[in-house]
Amino acid sequence: MSSYKRDYHDILTTQGVNRELWKWLRGRSAIENRSVGEILNELIYGYRQEVGRTGRAPQLTSSYELESKNQHSIRGIDRDQWRWLKAHCIFEERYLGDIVNALIEQYMGEVGEIQ
Repeated sequence: MSSYKRDYHDILTTQGVNRELWKWLRGRSAIENRSVGEILNELIYGYRQEVGRTGRAPQLTSSYELESKNQHSIRGIDRDQWRWLKAHCIFEERYLGDIVNALIEQYMGEVGEIQ
């Protein structure tokens, strides 16, 4: 799974991610001693694998509100993974923030921290 690891100093920005989810993800990344980008890389990678395996996107939704005015910097994100996710969002006619919110919320459930 090292194919999605990138330079820690590679930074991109995103909009629409819910503040509560972003705060949780930042805290979780500190607990795991990883960057937010590293965690997002894994989440995007898993999502991409699922799309490739089934030929369609899983119906991910988030109970958290999309906050289109919020902008966040992501350190360590894999630009190829991010570009794929952006293209996939266009194809699915969804906002990038919707998918990122859903991936973060799904991860919260996986680690047993759904609120």
